[in-house]
Amino acid sequence: MLLQNVFITLVLSAIGLAQEIDDGDIPGQCIEVCASTIRAAQNCTHIDLITDDEDEGVDLQCICISPNANTEIPMCEACIRQFGEEGGDSDISNLLRSCGFATTTF
Repeated sequence: MLLQNVFITLVLSAIGLAQEIDDGDIPGQCIEVCASTIRAAQNCTHIDLITDDEDEGVDLQCICISPNANTEIPMCEACIRQFGEEGGDSDISNLLRSCGFATTTF
């Protein structure tokens, strides 16, 4: 039951990620590393606006399956963890967990 509640909490916290991720969340040292992740989030949100789809899970899935997401999101998260001020608790960290990707080092 506890595991189910944790999972539900993670899913709900990830629901708005696509609209929350922008380059203002990214330390200067990580802008280049995170550019494709930011672009994927913006593109997926743009597609959502065009199709008028209210399902935020679609945005998350769109980001998670974007080209090279399985390597680029972990690299972005590792850079933010190293240079950011949030101590590894960023929108990108939440996205990494929601997509089910493994962490890496930068």
